[in-house]
Amino acid sequence: MPEIDGKIVVVENYETFLRIDFDMFSEKDFIYLGGYSNKKVSEFLENKEVLFFGDFDFAGIMIFNSLKCKNKKFFIPDNLEEKFNIASQMLYQKQRKLAENLELDKNTEIVYNLCMKYAKCLEQEVYNKN
Repeated sequence: MPEIDGKIVVVENYETFLRIDFDMFSEKDFIYLGGYSNKKVSEFLENKEVLFFGDFDFAGIMIFNSLKCKNKKFFIPDNLEEKFNIASQMLYQKQRKLAENLELDKNTEIVYNLCMKYAKCLEQEVYNKN
């Protein structure tokens, strides 16, 4: 098992993991999640502090909620609301049913409210480094 010093950034999507803008984070440890975590990743995360960097949509909130760890926080970039001008209305329509019974905390409520306000969802790839 690798040694982790402090909080670990858990990245939901592979393309973002490959092209992540490390300057967005003060953390130095990152792992690729690939959607819902498998048994090995779950065991690894159970005693870790996690910063979740995932899609800004209802499915992303569900994946965040599924993480079992010491403590966790959904990453909210400073300019998130600005990015909703390029968000997907089709993705929102596809996931709208998922919004009905989501458990929300302070940060996931921000994501949820932006999705509802704009009737759009935003994939984390908009933050990929070119």
